[in-house]
Amino acid sequence: MKLEKLKFLLVFTFGLLIIRPLFANHCAERLVAIVDPYSTGALLPDAFRRRGWSSIAVKAVSDPGATYGKSFRTQDFAKVFDVEAEGFEAVASRLKALGVSGVIAGAETGVEVADRLNAVLSLPGHDVRLAAARREKDTQQYALGALGIPTKTFRHIEEALVQARAWGDFDAGRPLVIKPARAAGGNGVTFVRNEEELRTAIERILGTTNILNEPNDRFILQRFVDGPEFAVNVVSIRGEHFVTDIWRYKREELAGAGSGYLYDTLLPFEGDPQNALRAYVPKVAAALGIYNGASHFEIKMTSFGPQLIEVAARPCGGGLPVTAQRVSSSDPIAAITNTVCGMPESQSTESMFGYSLRQNAVVVFLSSTGSGRPVSHRLSAEIKKLPGVVDLHWFVSEGEIPSRTTDAGTMIGKVILIGSNAAELERTAETLMRMQKDGGWE
Repeated sequence: MKLEKLKFLLVFTFGLLIIRPLFANHCAERLVAIVDPYSTGALLPDAFRRRGWSSIAVKAVSDPGATYGKSFRTQDFAKVFDVEAEGFEAVASRLKALGVSGVIAGAETGVEVADRLNAVLSLPGHDVRLAAARREKDTQQYALGALGIPTKTFRHIEEALVQARAWGDFDAGRPLVIKPARAAGGNGVTFVRNEEELRTAIERILGTTNILNEPNDRFILQRFVDGPEFAVNVVSIRGEHFVTDIWRYKREELAGAGSGYLYDTLLPFEGDPQNALRAYVPKVAAALGIYNGASHFEIKMTSFGPQLIEVAARPCGGGLPVTAQRVSSSDPIAAITNTVCGMPESQSTESMFGYSLRQNAVVVFLSSTGSGRPVSHRLSAEIKKLPGVVDLHWFVSEGEIPSRTTDAGTMIGKVILIGSNAAELERTAETLMRMQKDGGWE
């Protein structure tokens, strides 16, 4: 009897020695690292959890700044690593030891670290050789060649003045665009119509810190292209590019700044100019080495066809992906999990081609004129009664004095419109814009 028990214990122990490593590997395959899980990226842990995966947060810098930091939830993550505090090599080693199966960028600040980690860990990501072209607006346009807009990079005002005179756009009555080489959300973008405005815009950029908490040590001068602007949000899986949602931007030029955010309208998958935009995106993706992950394209439809304004190799912000999920067959957040987890058994890649709208949607952005008056929520009840309004979010507290809205980081609120009548939603959006111009929030 004792001999039989001994045999059993030996077999059981030997079995554990074989099974345990396999079990550990299985668990490791269900870990994903999200670099800077802020803004829309903060929604990814829950999406991965629904797929049975756990998330690890990787902070590119210890302090992401107020704009991003407020969306971070430590409790959503199995572990939190800090590249700035621990060092890149240490974080990469820890991720490798844990058997992480995928690395994705949750926000703009995490794009470069995500690229490096995927390369070091031999995981599917974007082409690391073109990493700078996906993050730096000037390098991006150079990599695009004929697909992009004429762009030059400078560190000094006088160099930019020489280039502006060579282009001759001021003499022809056309503006030029000044923007930081590394920023996001329209931060620092300024339209200039003469040399004095150009000087002022550059002086406001150099030596300051951008919305991503990074120093502005150089800027780009870009020729202005006219035409309506669109956002095309994409999830790429091993080189196949799937459009999850397309939006038409409504913007207005701000004196001494760039484009003011008014509202974004979700468009059907098919139509004009959506078909041309969808045909253009894969060309840009190939030129910039976009291979596996989420990306956000901002494109103008010009008389010469689509022209890229810029692309970001991370999820779109502004609440657009969540709104698209509410009203269409597309789920942009869930689609991002497919880049790491693979397609669910019940779903094929063919099902990601195209989407249909159940209802129409518009996202309206509320702005401040920078008048020095405190924000008032007195019209909240009136706003909620407008046709199509389903959500109102204030980013600034009652009585707070906000700065002038010049980019995504300085907006004071957002209104979500959903309904079956697209024209009615457009009218509501324009009503909100009139209320805003009449000083409705200040």
